[in-house]
Amino acid sequence: HPANTFGYLPVRRWRTDAPLFGGGEGTLCLGAPFGRYRRPGEVQRTGAAGRIELSIDLTALPPGVGAPTVQPSTSWSFQAWFREPGPPSGTNFTSSMAWAVE
Repeated sequence: HPANTFGYLPVRRWRTDAPLFGGGEGTLCLGAPFGRYRRPGEVQRTGAAGRIELSIDLTALPPGVGAPTVQPSTSWSFQAWFREPGPPSGTNFTSSMAWAVE
């Protein structure tokens, strides 16, 4: 992923592919609606390594996911949405990651 650009994590309970979401490149693997980790301190710069790291509080999910907390026996998908320098769109997505909560 590009170095020194901004990104944040969308989250959704179910995985659904949405190609070229919002005019961006790539595929949003979460579909909509989804929550966005973009509260203060959650939107981050990728740094020289092109990575962002975020500690997630499973009892305080962002608005839009339909549940305020993660419950046992559920699966959640996370993905990074980041700025991509240059045309055509200026944004892109990582591959999604799904986590099962036991």
